[in-house]
Amino acid sequence: MNKSLQLALLGLVTICRVSFGALGGADKIDVLMSQNSCRIQGVEIREATTVGFPSFFSLQSLERALGYPEHITLFPRVRDYSWQSLGIHLQKSTRDPEDDNLFKLQIFFKDTNWKVEDTSTGAFPGSVCVEGIVVSSGTNLQSIRPQLEKAGFKIAGEIATKGKITIFFSVPSLLVNRIEQCCP
Repeated sequence: MNKSLQLALLGLVTICRVSFGALGGADKIDVLMSQNSCRIQGVEIREATTVGFPSFFSLQSLERALGYPEHITLFPRVRDYSWQSLGIHLQKSTRDPEDDNLFKLQIFFKDTNWKVEDTSTGAFPGSVCVEGIVVSSGTNLQSIRPQLEKAGFKIAGEIATKGKITIFFSVPSLLVNRIEQCCP
């Protein structure tokens, strides 16, 4: 294939990604999450910068999986990259100009309004496999409590935590509300 044809195809792919997103209209996405990894649509979104050191999230990798963010919101000391139609948010600290790391991934199962910015979080349409436990919209804490405990999650009230992964459940229904994964 000649170089001009390759460049033309690359341009077409880029236009399609911007116009339609990387999902190509898919209405269901899958996430695999563990302490040192997070894969969305098969794309690893945590990249190690140095061998042996913890990895942070990569905006470029998440864009490969989901397309470009639908919104970028600046909260006090935090920049939020969001795919609201999917309920997925990636956060970056703006506290220190040298701190350029994306440190928190949030997946919202329930659409929530953020009064500070008059915007909503969106709701996740797929399933998340967290440390081998499948969680989706409508999952009740009691239905997965034995699996969570067996996997090493500590459950306190409406929160299940293991390392840098936290699952939040709504009160009083105890249905999954959101999952957060933080990096060091």
